[in-house]
Amino acid sequence: MSTAAWVWIFSGVYWAYCVFWGMKGFFWAKTSSQWTVAGRGLPMWLFLLAATATSFSGWTYVGHPGSIAFSGLTYAFASFYVITIPITATFFAKRLWLLGKRYEFVTPGDLYSYYYGNERGSGEVIRALIVLIAFLYSSFYTAVQLVAAGFIFSVTTGVNVIVGSLFLAAIVFFYVAAGGLRSTAWVDALQAGLLWLGIVVIGAVVLNYFGGWDPFIARVNGLSEEYLTVPGVWSPGSTGETVWTGVFQLTYMFSLMGIMASPAFHMWTFANRDPRPFPWQQVFASTLFVGFALFFFTAIQGLGGRLLIEDGVISVENTDALVPAIVSELISGPLAGFVVVGALAAMQSTGAAYMGTGGAMLMRDVYVRYLRPDAGHGEQIWVGRLLVFVIVAVALLVAFTNQAAIVLLGGLATASGSCSTCRCSTCCTCASSPAQRWRGRSGSGSSR
Repeated sequence: MSTAAWVWIFSGVYWAYCVFWGMKGFFWAKTSSQWTVAGRGLPMWLFLLAATATSFSGWTYVGHPGSIAFSGLTYAFASFYVITIPITATFFAKRLWLLGKRYEFVTPGDLYSYYYGNERGSGEVIRALIVLIAFLYSSFYTAVQLVAAGFIFSVTTGVNVIVGSLFLAAIVFFYVAAGGLRSTAWVDALQAGLLWLGIVVIGAVVLNYFGGWDPFIARVNGLSEEYLTVPGVWSPGSTGETVWTGVFQLTYMFSLMGIMASPAFHMWTFANRDPRPFPWQQVFASTLFVGFALFFFTAIQGLGGRLLIEDGVISVENTDALVPAIVSELISGPLAGFVVVGALAAMQSTGAAYMGTGGAMLMRDVYVRYLRPDAGHGEQIWVGRLLVFVIVAVALLVAFTNQAAIVLLGGLATASGSCSTCRCSTCCTCASSPAQRWRGRSGSGSSR
């Protein structure tokens, strides 16, 4: 049986799981709160897996090894983002959860508008800014993920990239819009396992191709110095060039702190039953398990990919093409189907989370806040679903009309999320200070 056939088989099983949870969530979500924040009832293990899948997108699966292949071990140090991504949640997640529980906040707009003045003042300005950031973040980041998924699917099955992207987007849209955050979390839980196992399997295949650890290290030691050394702490004369100096690596990793400070992760924090999963996700799921996969198997993929390029086994023109090339040349049969589904899962996990929360924020902070304050549960949910569709449509429009800007837009999305770190620090610090700003009301964001 061909590799393409195995990819279709594994993808079909995976899509059936996605559709199942979309249908299950559709019949479960009867109130606005259940659709937007899963009724504040996500169990510990579910959040632990779902948040991990959402934090580490398709870039971790596909782009990261490719960057190591082209830049060497200097970029491999960026794997330390397994620490910097969850560090924002280490500082703020529990306090955000406490504030959400106490005041029944559903969106970050509820939280920050209440803090800065709730009634048609500066609070409304900050609410509008957060909605704008959430929309841009959701659209741009989703565009990056959907196109990348379509590319992987096209390389392995022969389906046109645009057709593949549209089909995969339809699957994600269905379970996100139908079931809301709860369905997204259940699908993300599977995606976390597929992402981790896929990285390990691809790295193991590359290692096996070179005959094991010792022969592989012997070949790596023969690479030129530019792939094995860091070009210093600082390189002031390299303006306009991409030189992975120590300072460049550090600031790059700090920029990724914006992922868990993004508006989407505010809502994921509010959705938890209790704060117990936060430290477990930050220390064990992210830093230990994902870190283990990146420091060993992703590095093996990247350096092994460089050796494969120099040996003429694969031909790669950019970073995103390395993993698809490895899969095409070194992996076949059921294993190929599995690792391709792992790539699709890695890309869709992040896109799904931002699509769902983005639609929920537009629904509550624009439609319910200004247009229909008395909207019932059913109306809110269906408007939210429509707005998820709008986000997906904008993402696909951006992706198909200006592909050269995709990477830039993804970086802008992450930078927009980084802006939330300052807001988190302000609100969460004041939440525990003597000069409490959080008094006078029992609930600001009550979700009908």
